[in-house]
Amino acid sequence: ISLHDNVKAMKNIGYILIIGFIACKPSNQIGEMMGVPKETTLHDTHWMAVELDGQALTADIKRPYLVLSSDNRVSGFGGCNTISGSYEHSGKKLTFGNIISTKMFCESAKDLEPAFLKILTETTHYTIHDHQLVFYTQDQVRARFISEALGSDKK
Repeated sequence: ISLHDNVKAMKNIGYILIIGFIACKPSNQIGEMMGVPKETTLHDTHWMAVELDGQALTADIKRPYLVLSSDNRVSGFGGCNTISGSYEHSGKKLTFGNIISTKMFCESAKDLEPAFLKILTETTHYTIHDHQLVFYTQDQVRARFISEALGSDKK
């Protein structure tokens, strides 16, 4: 066996050990190794709506989304129009105020956008778990969002 063959075999063993090491890690640690944060934060995350008032939003529509900045500003998309405004939060309490939007008419979002905006104005608190944000009005689930990388496709 040549020196070249020994080096090649050692590389293969190294790759197998790395794969084995990764495979034995808990899934959240693999995510950390790949640059995925362990915990998603409310701020500076692109939150894509996946459910409003118990109704799943299908992938064939332009879904609403929000980005809440650390300076208590919110921006996003309501299903037809861009939206912006302010919010307040303390602990898990969350309220939105002064939400404004552009005023285009979209036949496909004529019911979706008003429902989404109404949920924002009625939100009282939130939870975040496993990269999912949930808005509540008192103890009723009103909206569910999933976190997406900022700058991704907004559909």
